[in-house]
Amino acid sequence: MNDYFFVDTLYLQKIECVLKEILCLYNFSEIKLPLIEYYDLFKCAIGSITDIIEKEIYIFSDRSNNNIALRPEGTVGCVRAIIENGLFHSLPCRFWYSGPMFRYERPQKGRYRQFYQFGMEIVGISGPEAEVELILICNRLWEKLGINDKLFLEINTIGSLISRKIYFDVLKKFLLNKKSFFDNILWKKIIRNPLILFDSKDPSIFELIKDAPILNDYIDDVSILHFKELCLILDSFCIKYTINHKLVRGLDYYNNTVFEWFTNDLGAQNTVCAGGRYDSLFKKLSKYDFPGIGCAIGLDRLLLLFKSMDIIFNKFEFKLIRIIGVNDTRVFCIHLAEKLRDLFFNLKLSININNKIIKINKYYTHAKKNNIDIILFIDKNYLEKNTFFMYDLKFNIKKMLSCDGFIQYLKDVFKYYQ
Repeated sequence: MNDYFFVDTLYLQKIECVLKEILCLYNFSEIKLPLIEYYDLFKCAIGSITDIIEKEIYIFSDRSNNNIALRPEGTVGCVRAIIENGLFHSLPCRFWYSGPMFRYERPQKGRYRQFYQFGMEIVGISGPEAEVELILICNRLWEKLGINDKLFLEINTIGSLISRKIYFDVLKKFLLNKKSFFDNILWKKIIRNPLILFDSKDPSIFELIKDAPILNDYIDDVSILHFKELCLILDSFCIKYTINHKLVRGLDYYNNTVFEWFTNDLGAQNTVCAGGRYDSLFKKLSKYDFPGIGCAIGLDRLLLLFKSMDIIFNKFEFKLIRIIGVNDTRVFCIHLAEKLRDLFFNLKLSININNKIIKINKYYTHAKKNNIDIILFIDKNYLEKNTFFMYDLKFNIKKMLSCDGFIQYLKDVFKYYQ
């Protein structure tokens, strides 16, 4: 476990400060989570036959003989908090959190038993725009910190739980011929979840499974379509990535998209940011069933890359904007949002994609309750004329504007406050 002093603490503060400014642009809210949870929560969510639960989790009994654990990661605690506090009534919701996590691992460069993470979770969005949003946030952070040329993105889809069960049967048959190479403990884990082999850093295991069947060949059509749309949107932003069919992540609750940002400058512990979808986690922990996706940035590892950099911060008054997209306008909405974020750093901007047209008055009511300043309605029919509908609730202005017209409108609005 590390002690951090100045100048390291200054760097960590600057990293978090930039992250918070960026997440304001994407309308994320902070959530503070306890360091301890009931052990059974992690055991149920993460999976009982995983290294985290079997080897790494810090577990103890309190005075009431409850099994308590120091949190090994943040997603499970965040989902638990959303369920217990009924926050799913205002979906979609976006949360970020920061703080120490704990795992009893073999310490080495970039891997500590108390380590610091900055996590982001999006709940209530099933479309690939959620993955795109998290990847764009990370990409924006790397650019702000000047380290985007040192980080590389790998993505994959591990499909639905049903398609993975089919693949598990095929993979287990392949591994039966190699059973003698595994000890009994590892073999029991393989029977439970053979994907853990693809998450192993052991070169000998990597050699054993290099000819194994590929999960991608057994992915269901819905998951493949979701992944293709994700790749198309990333391509439209010229985001560089590699599809790694053996990237699976080590936790049981993941499904569909998984991704990692890694670097070649940190040796074996080279993952700086990682995440994925967990659409079945809510149902696993409660009677509710909501899609979710999250990722976590390893601040300790990011610090190792960042020590030679400096950041200048500015403070702004923020304007809250909601983009409502209907009738197949997802890609345009995401591009418009990114363009606005590039031009104006004093925005809190979120996107709501809805393929079904809902009465505009419902959006007005929701916007007023949530103190939203401006709503943009993006409809495919209007886009053919290069226009969309804007409603400025603060000044009670409603008008049709082009993209350039709205940018000029925002410039005039901010001049009004200067």
